Amino acid sequence: MSKLAGLTLENDIQEAADNLGGFSLFDSNAYLMKLEAAYLGTADSGAKSLNIIAKSSDNREFRQTFWMTSGTAKGGKHYYERDGVKHYLPGFQMASDLALLTAGKELSELDVEERVIKIFNKDLKKNAPTPVDMLVDLVGQEVYLGIVKQTVDKTEKTDAGYVNTGEVRVINDVVKIFRADDMLTVAEVRSGGADTPFFHNWVERFKDTVQNKAK
Repeated sequence: MSKLAGLTLENDIQEAADNLGGFSLFDSNAYLMKLEAAYLGTADSGAKSLNIIAKSSDNREFRQTFWMTSGTAKGGKHYYERDGVKHYLPGFQMASDLALLTAGKELSELDVEERVIKIFNKDLKKNAPTPVDMLVDLVGQEVYLGIVKQTVDKTEKTDAGYVNTGEVRVINDVVKIFRADDMLTVAEVRSGGADTPFFHNWVERFKDTVQNKAK
């Protein structure tokens, strides 16, 4: 069975709509990126992630982790329920959109192969050759990533879990994904395209902004 077998698109889940709503940080904007690597990860909690390494047209590196499922204690699900309605986890939604807008496949349909790449090893505290489960269908693909600069709380791990330290940091986060050749979103592709792609409205709304998500 594929390691992505459970990450299927469902008919009874409310999908995300089109809402306006690193290593140097990218200013908020939509960037055409080429995927250098896309591999699976698992946290100590059991939560599963898709990790990407991408390069911009000016050869700047960008890394992002999309948390696709909850931890084992919460059932390892790629969705949550609110008021009786199922919604995909934001990280799963982004990973799913990435697969659909590049390889034209659902996440659960992607081919997985073991590859060795250099990634950070927390025990060695440096990058080291590491075997990973690579989603080979995504490697080499181009896509527009809608990246936003955000101010967020710094956290630290305690016996009670992760808690805020009272300090903040600035990060990049992918909040929207667009197809490389026509800048369409998944919603637009499914509806047959758009005369004026949502892309332009998104850029106008978010370009050079900084979101404050710190508490």
